[in-house]
Amino acid sequence: MKNRNMKKIMLVVLWLGVSIIAYAQEAGYVTESDIAYYPESANQSDAYKSGRCVLDIYYPKGVKNFPTIVWFHGGGLTNGEKSIPETLKEKGAAVVTVNYRLSPKAKAPAYIEDAAAAVAWTFKNITKYGGNSSLIFISGHSAGGYLALMVGMDKKWLNVHGINANHIAGLIPFSGHNITHFTVREERGIKGTQPVIDDLAPLYHVRPDAPPLLLITGDREMELLGRQEENAYMMRMMKVAGHQDARLLELDGYGHNMAEPAFPLLLNEVKRILKRFDGLYPPKDLVVKYHNEWTRNHYQERINEFKNNPLNYGDIVFLGNSITEEGKDWAAKLGIPNVKNRGIGGDGTDGVLNRLDEFFHFKPKAIFLLIGINDLFNLHLKKEIPSAEYVGNNILKIVNLLSEKTPNTKIYVQTILPTGEKFMKENISKVNEMIKSQEKEGKYKVIDLYSILADDKGLMKKELTYDGTHLNDAGYKVWVDYIAKYVNQ
Repeated sequence: MKNRNMKKIMLVVLWLGVSIIAYAQEAGYVTESDIAYYPESANQSDAYKSGRCVLDIYYPKGVKNFPTIVWFHGGGLTNGEKSIPETLKEKGAAVVTVNYRLSPKAKAPAYIEDAAAAVAWTFKNITKYGGNSSLIFISGHSAGGYLALMVGMDKKWLNVHGINANHIAGLIPFSGHNITHFTVREERGIKGTQPVIDDLAPLYHVRPDAPPLLLITGDREMELLGRQEENAYMMRMMKVAGHQDARLLELDGYGHNMAEPAFPLLLNEVKRILKRFDGLYPPKDLVVKYHNEWTRNHYQERINEFKNNPLNYGDIVFLGNSITEEGKDWAAKLGIPNVKNRGIGGDGTDGVLNRLDEFFHFKPKAIFLLIGINDLFNLHLKKEIPSAEYVGNNILKIVNLLSEKTPNTKIYVQTILPTGEKFMKENISKVNEMIKSQEKEGKYKVIDLYSILADDKGLMKKELTYDGTHLNDAGYKVWVDYIAKYVNQ
């Protein structure tokens, strides 16, 4: 930023940085201190590691799905202590602040390992406090910025803990080294004025699929030796590598101790990325083909619920219509955490096709799809849907898109359930046969619910339904018992 722009930008930032979420200042906040982020077994033989590798968490109490900022202190990797930055308090986000081992008692890459372990702890535990593990931002100043970059750019450090670094919502380092840190170089006997770029340099790991990156530095004429230029080179090389969201802000008039004016920029970046999550859901004015007025209204009601309870990376999702929605708490039914209900009463295959972006982004561990019965009722009663083949092809289109956009998600396609109406049998069978015939392509696994819920006449067993189409408690128990083996996989 040039001086002539500084005043304007800071005014905007201060306004936007007041809070991330509307409830921010009304919420009560709790701090829990000195939580070990390594398992007890990892610290038993190392008193220094046991005492040093702890974190504090500051979070809004009684609030769900808040974002979290993991904050690493500076100090050249040789000194410093965790603390919650005052500017980040009461802004609607949790703050996790971390102590890590320091040189010379610990040598590289120990402090990077610690940073990764603390971030992994956050991913694995933030939901217990009410946060959303899809909304974890990593930041830090100076040495802390370097650690944030190393954890976010070199995927191997989080891979050790079973975490994909690409699931970080955003990287926002303050004046961090992008070459190999000077303390790492000193440990090797290399002087601080000799630049090195090796596998302990964030620059070494530029890649197009990294999380959104906002680099913030002080004035190039006032910063530590070459620090602004390092960050500028990082930003340029990220763009050259094909990254679509790498930016650099230079705070004119501020030297290396530029954290305080940078905090509002950090909060603003969190807000910017949170707004992008709105784009994962259908717009309010969307009109889905073949939805009646009730379904259009209920569709938007449910979409708003999904926005307020977003998925976490690695969730298991039940996707469908009212039969799925009325299953309510699938996690409780299955006895497995992180199972989300994405059923919408009245929805059909076209409605599902319009709400797949959420799954493309969050990449669930597994999706259990059950859809099509409303399309087939429409085909018979309203005759708007053109054919049973249209319904089957839409289901296959859903599967193909999911398979393409989130290839590591296991997809289960459940056959359309029987009903109590004889006129529905033929078209249900047509669609189910289409589903079964394409299973050999390997993009999904078929779960034949029809067969276990139908009587000898091909109609829904009366003891499993309350209206001939929707399941009662006994029906859901049969369903849950049958699919448990797939979910447990």
